Amino acid sequence: MLRTDATPGTQHKIEVRREYISLTVDAYRLAERKAHAILADEVVRIAQEKLWILMRRSTKCWNGKILKKLPRLDDQETLYEKIQIGYLDLLVNQKMLGDR
Repeated sequence: MLRTDATPGTQHKIEVRREYISLTVDAYRLAERKAHAILADEVVRIAQEKLWILMRRSTKCWNGKILKKLPRLDDQETLYEKIQIGYLDLLVNQKMLGDR
């Protein structure tokens, strides 16, 4: 964080602080616009839903709530789907950084 309290001069300190606040507000607004655009993206939404469904199913089994379903949990599917978090990260980063 910028230490505006250490800036010399009363008026200069106020100007530096106002500029810092203005830049911070602009950064937050940009982040909000990007977040809405990313959440509206169909590919990102589908990747996120797939991940959540798998995690819900796995968590229920491993927490002992549905132990009888544990043998039916497909280990290969689970191992493959775990990589989806990396795929989701890549999609979001591409949207934020404008690669695709």
